[in-house]
Amino acid sequence: MIPASNATLIQTAERRSSLRRSSLALTLTMAGGITLLTGCVTTVEAPAAANRPADALRNSDLDALHRARAAGAAGAVTERVLTGVVPLGEIPYDEMTLPVASPDGAYLATQIGPAPAWDALLASDGATLEPATLVEIHRLPITPGEPATKVATVSEPVVLGRGATATGVYVESPRPNGERWIGLADWTTGSIDWLVSDAGMVNAFATPGPDGRIAFVRRPVRGPAFELVVREATGAEWSLPADDGEWLMPTWAGDEGRLYVLHNAGGALSAVCMTGTSAEAAATTRSTLQLAGGKADRGIAYQTLASHVVTSPSGSPWPRVYLFHPVSFRTVVWEPPAAPVALDRGSVAAASDDADPGYVLMTLGDELVRRHILQSRRRAAVATGTLVPRATTSAERPYVLLAPGDGVISVRGLTVMAAD
Repeated sequence: MIPASNATLIQTAERRSSLRRSSLALTLTMAGGITLLTGCVTTVEAPAAANRPADALRNSDLDALHRARAAGAAGAVTERVLTGVVPLGEIPYDEMTLPVASPDGAYLATQIGPAPAWDALLASDGATLEPATLVEIHRLPITPGEPATKVATVSEPVVLGRGATATGVYVESPRPNGERWIGLADWTTGSIDWLVSDAGMVNAFATPGPDGRIAFVRRPVRGPAFELVVREATGAEWSLPADDGEWLMPTWAGDEGRLYVLHNAGGALSAVCMTGTSAEAAATTRSTLQLAGGKADRGIAYQTLASHVVTSPSGSPWPRVYLFHPVSFRTVVWEPPAAPVALDRGSVAAASDDADPGYVLMTLGDELVRRHILQSRRRAAVATGTLVPRATTSAERPYVLLAPGDGVISVRGLTVMAAD
């Protein structure tokens, strides 16, 4: 989920400190009017200062990648894409958290009412929800141009989660006794199946994985640090201890059990990639990307992976993750063993172009762009406005676009293909 607010895209050093307080909520510009481009679009990036490789990211391993990109990107390249965009209605939201789509793009779950406080979003002790903090489920129209339809309201106050399955959307519930439960709210009824309700435990930040797995983090009520837990469809589970820090925001990617998790050790934040099929596999397949040193907290970790919503079955087969880098303030693509790639400065979200894994759809403050991952000059504008793409499993509607506004999300369906 991507939090959003009416603030403008953060682009200056003076405003970067506010992200520590407000997470990714301040990275999106709320577009008043959105103009979508259809048909054939040609964009040429001017061979001026904007074509220089991005500044090297502090506290990261991206310097070599930047040099390789600069060496391989001589001269402007014209890209042509064919796009089809259809209106799919509007749904309400709390102006904080963007909706979560079902894997097939047929439903959206949206947080409504008073936005959850930060202690609820970050699974802190003492977290509570107001009675009107609810999740609604809306069905998107089959026929473009018709309105979206509310089909259910989740049965009690909950925090909208980070993932969804074909059956329902993940929700999390701070309990009066300090516990936190993880549930699956049915797409058609809103009823909750409580998946994780361990006594005396705070369970949080869950995402669905392949073969019925679920990854989440867990700590005792009033305990200081989260361990990583993977629970199998059978109910068996394995865990990794906090390792002088804590695990946060586990995120599945692809269909082969690739698991990305953030690790915070005394304010030093890293992303760790592992195979999430067993504790043994996780211990022997780790790759680590350092993100920030010394001052990171749970809020910074939350913003780093808030944009990467997970669905199972996945709308994208590629085992990569899209991180919002807490130092450079841009989206980073990481798929080990390949080196990480920094996208454009100011990019706040991205989704894979499944027709060509070399490309991504990238959200900037005022446009959606299809760009080559390694060759940054190869790009084409897809649509104008602040548009967050969600990949789906639908051949007719491979992407759902979310356009945040004042209290409402404008929803679009998108198809993209490269022109010959």
